[in-house]
Amino acid sequence: MSAFHRYRLLHNLTFHMRIRVTLIVIIAIAVSSTGWGSYYIAAGIVESHAEQAGQESINKLKLVLEEKMRQIAVSVMTLMISDAFKAAMRDVAMADASGYPTHLSSLQSHFAQIKLNEPMLQNVLVSTPIGDFYNTGFIRTSDRPFQLSAPYYRLKSAGTNLWLEAHEDPFFTGHERVISLLMEPLSDILVSDVYLVVNVREAGLLEMLQSNLSEPGGAILLVAPDGSEVLTSDQALWGQIRAGYSPVPSEPSLISGRLSPLLDKDDYVVNYAKLPMNEGWTLISVQKKSELFKQMDRIRWLVVAVVAGCTILALLLSRMLTLLLMKPLHTLKSLMLRVESSDLSVRFESPYQDEFSRVGLRFNRMLEQIEQLIETVREAETEKRKSEVKALQAQISPHFLYNTLNAIYWRTQLGQHGDVGDMVLSLSKLFQLGLNSGSEMTTVDKELTHVEQYLLLQQRCYEGLFVFDIDLKDESLRSFPLLKLLLQPLVENAILHGFQKRHSGGEIRIEAAASGQKLVFVIRDNGKGMDAGAVLLAIRTQAAEGTSGHTGSYALRNIYNRLQLYYGSEAALHISSQPGQGTEVRLEIPLSEPLDKGDQEDE
Repeated sequence: MSAFHRYRLLHNLTFHMRIRVTLIVIIAIAVSSTGWGSYYIAAGIVESHAEQAGQESINKLKLVLEEKMRQIAVSVMTLMISDAFKAAMRDVAMADASGYPTHLSSLQSHFAQIKLNEPMLQNVLVSTPIGDFYNTGFIRTSDRPFQLSAPYYRLKSAGTNLWLEAHEDPFFTGHERVISLLMEPLSDILVSDVYLVVNVREAGLLEMLQSNLSEPGGAILLVAPDGSEVLTSDQALWGQIRAGYSPVPSEPSLISGRLSPLLDKDDYVVNYAKLPMNEGWTLISVQKKSELFKQMDRIRWLVVAVVAGCTILALLLSRMLTLLLMKPLHTLKSLMLRVESSDLSVRFESPYQDEFSRVGLRFNRMLEQIEQLIETVREAETEKRKSEVKALQAQISPHFLYNTLNAIYWRTQLGQHGDVGDMVLSLSKLFQLGLNSGSEMTTVDKELTHVEQYLLLQQRCYEGLFVFDIDLKDESLRSFPLLKLLLQPLVENAILHGFQKRHSGGEIRIEAAASGQKLVFVIRDNGKGMDAGAVLLAIRTQAAEGTSGHTGSYALRNIYNRLQLYYGSEAALHISSQPGQGTEVRLEIPLSEPLDKGDQEDE
């Protein structure tokens, strides 16, 4: 995520959350950096001490192992200087095998003494041309003569006494795992082909080494210079090392460079020491840091607990602090919500003189100015609506009067004086309903009676031109109040423009009904029709721009403007028409209280 996106993400949070996040982050960073820094410093000290203690321990193990191997060699020396051993060597020198049973029996006490002195010593085999001498408590394998075995060739190749790595004993049944010392006897009697095999139990040596290891749980490895295993307490670990182990250099300082890459230094502590005997065996101790640093676990978990506790505390404290700091802002927010609900009487109050209080005072001044502006605009709009409604309604009377008197005039010119009196009487009643005692409002009943008188008057003016029908679907609507002179201009349009080229067969139908929350008037005629879409667009455009259109749309524009001024967007005017197919005009008036009822009553 880019820095820009992180910045945007942060600023998309609420101010409340930003304060909380900031407090939590600061506390968490401070506590965790302090805790983990202390932990790693302590871990470094413990690791350094562990490595030092491990090296001291491996040096101690080296001395213990050298001493044990020396003691085993000395014990074997006591056998070689005994009278029983010398007597056996004299018979070997003379190739006299007749005394073999006697010598075997006399040597048993010496074998037992060696075993008693060195409990980890398994057994001793003396191979001679006249027979093998050994502790008869063990069973010798007859098919394994020493002179034909691999240890024999190893000894002859070395040309000196030799220690063999851990292996299964090939000379005695049971095949215990042992480490063997191969040597030729030291005697003042000259003998040949006499060899001693001293077997030391592998388990005994390992037990001795591990008991002297300062840190429990470590692994002990004894490795030959050629990389072969001499002794190991952990076969799995040795298998891990052996896969890439190369012969250890003679310089001890180079050993770590060959051994350490084979182990993960982050998981193990490795110490080593070279044994001077037997061509430089290397004693290695490998200890897991997880075992050495168990005492550090308590510090680690303590750090984790402190960080977690401080983070939880930061969450609680940050909530309390932000609520305290944000209280004036929440007060302002609630006041603004009330202002959104048109409650301008609210005011911000605070006993403090902080930044929020200063913002609150400016908020109060703004509300006062808004109230003054709203009152000014309301008064101006009220006066404007009154003036516009009066002007629009005043325009209807001259327009209608001109058309009606023109019809009466041509009636008299044609000599049709019989109906002139009735027409003048109808005209008088029509004006009486239209004037409505000076009130701008009328009722559905009066509006329908008014348009009926107008249609009767026009029928006399244009005999045989049209017929009409007025249908009120719901009688309860008769007393519903509405703006006067809405229907007469529409039927006037139908007669003057819709039936312009017609001499008979005209039909006008007026329906009034309730539909949902609307009072709906539908005026249909079968006149010549018009382009309804173009007419409606022109009316709405002229209404928005305040301009006048052609005379053909005057009545429609007049009604549309009056509906919008009086009822607002809740009223509607719809026209459905096609040229030559008649016209349907639909007026929709809300059944709720009109917008300017109070204003009209004031008049």
